[in-house]
Amino acid sequence: MLFWGTASMIMCEECKLRPSVAVETRGDGSARRLCWVCLTSTNMDKEELSRFFQLLAHPKEPKKPDSLPLLAPDIECPRCGLLYAEFCRIGSAGCESCYEAFEPAVKFALDSLRSAL
Repeated sequence: MLFWGTASMIMCEECKLRPSVAVETRGDGSARRLCWVCLTSTNMDKEELSRFFQLLAHPKEPKKPDSLPLLAPDIECPRCGLLYAEFCRIGSAGCESCYEAFEPAVKFALDSLRSAL
């Protein structure tokens, strides 16, 4: 499996000449950071690499989310007292119990994010 992204200037573990751009993970749980040149020249599954680049070039269309569950603005977190309206306005929870108190909206937001990936 490949994970693409900047590796904060960590050098390629294969050639040790160029910055790594991807992490290749293997079935045994080991992983190695590779630069673009080494990534394209490895003996890894070329079909998997091709699928990866196809997804990169043509990302999936995000699934249209269902409508946001309606929660009353005065629903309150039982632990910290934060109101749902305030949670929406500031975009942050007051405590970990807020996520349970506002679960339908939090679950909707997470599902929407996952469907966009």
